[in-house]
Amino acid sequence: MRFKTVISLLLLVVICSSCYSRGKFAQSAQHLQEATERYYQVLKWKYYDRAKIFIDLEDRALYEDFVLRLEEDLNFTNYEIKSYIYSEDKKECEVKVAITYYTYPSVSEKKDVLYEKWVQRGSTWYVKPDFSHEFYQSPEK
Repeated sequence: MRFKTVISLLLLVVICSSCYSRGKFAQSAQHLQEATERYYQVLKWKYYDRAKIFIDLEDRALYEDFVLRLEEDLNFTNYEIKSYIYSEDKKECEVKVAITYYTYPSVSEKKDVLYEKWVQRGSTWYVKPDFSHEFYQSPEK
């Protein structure tokens, strides 16, 4: 009888911890979706100071350089988040984003896809932009 009780309690603990971890991941995924939506929205409206809070600390100097070079010329007109691909430990995610933009002096809109790495630090998600991508580069004038 005692053995069955111990086994039942262990099974209950395993089930509860599984539900807890799934719930925790769902909450984390929701936080990431909210962060990505806010980041691309503020970037679109050229609120670069607000967008900076989403940039990983290691990349903020590169972000500030990007803003200094392109804040007047870059016009980010639209975005659509296509997918989220999580790492095995669920602490990193590659976010695929379809974007449209133009960079003065050109007024021809370009369509492109960004694959941006997001990392979770504590309960907060931060983007690590690929600053070598054409979107983040100065246009040839």
